[in-house]
Amino acid sequence: MAKSILIYNMPEEIKEFLERESNKHDFSIIECDNSDLCTTVGVLLGEESGEKLDCQEEGVDINFLMINKFNNQILHRFLKDMQKENIYIPNKCVSTEHNVNWPLKKLLLENKEEHEVMSIYKELASLRTEAIKLYKNNDDEELYNTISEVTEYMQPKEFEKEELIRRYNHLKTVIERISSN
Repeated sequence: MAKSILIYNMPEEIKEFLERESNKHDFSIIECDNSDLCTTVGVLLGEESGEKLDCQEEGVDINFLMINKFNNQILHRFLKDMQKENIYIPNKCVSTEHNVNWPLKKLLLENKEEHEVMSIYKELASLRTEAIKLYKNNDDEELYNTISEVTEYMQPKEFEKEELIRRYNHLKTVIERISSN
């Protein structure tokens, strides 16, 4: 199968960059819009037979890029080119045997949720680092216990957005209490 990139809701300047890259790395660009939200990704990529399903779904408020059939060398070069040109697309993924069976809207919503969860995770990790520094100067039992709970929770697994937010807010409250003393 041919290499391709599926895009959704992409700004014009990024589309221009992708056009240049498509010539350089020999891939096609498949641009989707809200009328494609009910169609499976495999059909949109041209890898499955089936018809595009026109639907009246509400759009998803993200810019999205899916990379399809790139080998590791081309993928690495393409991502380096994005970095060199300061092109940042937080909502992106690689096609898999699972996500090609999803309707485009499900893929967009899953990717958006995953990005939000990982952003909160990074904020929690940063706050944890701040808390550890604070603990070194303040032998506070609640802070120690909260750091321990957060550290244990942050071990690799699936994360729930609400639970990450709850733990972030709790740790922030403990830090604020100690910092104000």
